[in-house]
Amino acid sequence: GWTLQHVAKLVGGRTAAMTVSRHEMGSCYPRPEVVERYLAIYDGDVTEAEIRSTYLAAQSGGDPIDQPDKEPAL
Repeated sequence: GWTLQHVAKLVGGRTAAMTVSRHEMGSCYPRPEVVERYLAIYDGDVTEAEIRSTYLAAQSGGDPIDQPDKEPAL
């Protein structure tokens, strides 16, 4: 697998490895342009719905599967 540093480099901009970790854990929601970069980088292995679900689950303390298709309150 890729390191957080590698993913941050692929995302580009000011994205740091810690930010990638926060996105993966759902502790913060990525900006729309970063979501687009994740979708391009992972080429179908991750969807916007999965990113949103991970965020919502982390915020509610639940399982991502229990949080389908809800928009985050940003």
